[in-house]
Amino acid sequence: MEPLYFNINDIRNLTGLCKTTVYNRVNDGTFPRPVKIGARSFWKRDEFLSALEALEANRAH
Repeated sequence: MEPLYFNINDIRNLTGLCKTTVYNRVNDGTFPRPVKIGARSFWKRDEFLSALEALEANRAH
């Protein structure tokens, strides 16, 4: 079963980006905003994967 959420380490592993760059991309609207669960931030899996697909599609054009 696939996880419903990604944490920052999952995002870093998927993208190869450092934590600061991930949050910079959140702030500029490239990546979706995470949701807070307790004190931690998580990204909805489907939203994040859709954002990556959109980036790839834009890169191909």
